[in-house]
Amino acid sequence: MCYSECMSVNVSVRLDDTLAERLRLRGRTVRLLLDEMYAVKLAQALRDQGIDAITVAELGMAGRSDADVFAAATDGEYALLTENVSDFARLCSEHVAAGRHHRGVLIALSSRFSRRPGGYGTIVAAVVAVAGDRLEDRLVYLENQTSR
Repeated sequence: MCYSECMSVNVSVRLDDTLAERLRLRGRTVRLLLDEMYAVKLAQALRDQGIDAITVAELGMAGRSDADVFAAATDGEYALLTENVSDFARLCSEHVAAGRHHRGVLIALSSRFSRRPGGYGTIVAAVVAVAGDRLEDRLVYLENQTSR
């Protein structure tokens, strides 16, 4: 996978316009459900870059179980962004083992990414970098290029 260089920016994330253009040219529409630890402002920053993003809270699912969140992502044909490796790795594995499919799970480890507004740019850049890749039935660990 290729990863774009991450940029540190404020809440109004503005990445290189070519990132969104490359995503559009790859012909993939990415729908992304953000787990409950992520703010609506991060979803908006992702939408600004061409990602169809929505939070668990926006769906009225705050406080619901991880199984319910994963089911909502699957039923809504969303990939899922989370930092919760243990629960979602298990759910993904069980789902695929049962012969079912999902749109992918993106893991943004808290040791690599900040959920604070100042960290939105690095999360957005990491998501955009993999958005054109085949994510279906995969668990993908996002990489923060600035921490290398």
